[in-house]
Amino acid sequence: MLSVKRLFFFAAVIAALLSTGSIKTYAQKIGVVSGNDVLGSFEDAKKADEKIKAISALYTDTLTMMNKAAQEKAEGYKKILSTMSEDAKQKAQAELDVLGRNIQDYQNSRFNQQDGLVLKARNEMVKPILEKIQAAVASIAKKKKLDVILDKGNVVYVNADGVTDITDDVKKALK
Repeated sequence: MLSVKRLFFFAAVIAALLSTGSIKTYAQKIGVVSGNDVLGSFEDAKKADEKIKAISALYTDTLTMMNKAAQEKAEGYKKILSTMSEDAKQKAQAELDVLGRNIQDYQNSRFNQQDGLVLKARNEMVKPILEKIQAAVASIAKKKKLDVILDKGNVVYVNADGVTDITDDVKKALK
């Protein structure tokens, strides 16, 4: 979820800039927020993370069972290999190949980083959470008349003078 956090905060910075109407040419008021702290304390994010872990565990358990069944079948064939005809050996190998492909297909459909079911579930659960956080950040930025909001985790250096930390305000807004 780390990359999603960073993506959100870059989007929040852009949203904060756009919500002010334009980027001003004079000194801007800067705010910072700790994305990790906000997500760590946001109950919706914790629940979503638990659901994602449960979904992933379910798919992992199924994959483990499939691998075990394939391994047992291979061991069974290995025990009787010397008594099998060439035709039976080829059929057994073909059956093991199909099992291997099925396992690979299952793993790809569930855990693929581009379109796997776990990623799709994560995206569906994370989207409304990010929208709530973005709305809270934008609302607080407007109230405090801040022009730019940066994530503390992505900032190398900011002179602390004139910088407003809105982390606690965002946490309160999300409760």
